Amino acid sequence: MTRYTLSRDGERTIRNDGGDTIGTYFEEKRGFTRQWFTSCVACPWESDITSGFDRAATDLLDHWGEAHACRFCHLAAQEDVRRIGSVAVFEDGYPVTPGHTLIIPIAHRRTYFDLTARELRDTHLALATLHDEFGHEGVTDFNVGWNAGIAAGQTVAHAHCHLIPRRPGDVEDPTGGVRGVIPEKRTYVRKER
Repeated sequence: MTRYTLSRDGERTIRNDGGDTIGTYFEEKRGFTRQWFTSCVACPWESDITSGFDRAATDLLDHWGEAHACRFCHLAAQEDVRRIGSVAVFEDGYPVTPGHTLIIPIAHRRTYFDLTARELRDTHLALATLHDEFGHEGVTDFNVGWNAGIAAGQTVAHAHCHLIPRRPGDVEDPTGGVRGVIPEKRTYVRKER
């Protein structure tokens, strides 16, 4: 069953089976071979170059189905969301502390390990910028972390970095920090060497 149709208007667009334009396609000739790639019309996603058009179109359809049902993709597309390069920055909907902030790639990526080099640099820039901004408010301590995959606690399948401002006394004993994801491992006795 065909899950896509090509435009007849010369614009090289791809439509899903509902008739919505979801992307564009490009053909590149290299020697005796033709290579194809597709790009999404709603976000910066692009497919890898493939040797077959069907594969490129299927990659786009898979991306569209996953990414455009994603609530973080919808948040990143908002006009008023703060952007720093290729990432979006907004407050966590369920903050652990006041100022708990999420940094996400604007393009749909499942986990930290799927980010591009640019997205990693922009995430670092966003962290540094937010660190400075919170510093002006007197906050100097933070937890910074990623949950990558279901077993690690990731509940939204769009990569997101948590920046959690910490303040003296916000918990009784902060020893162990992020080690607290496994409660019995949070505190430990240092081994003698």
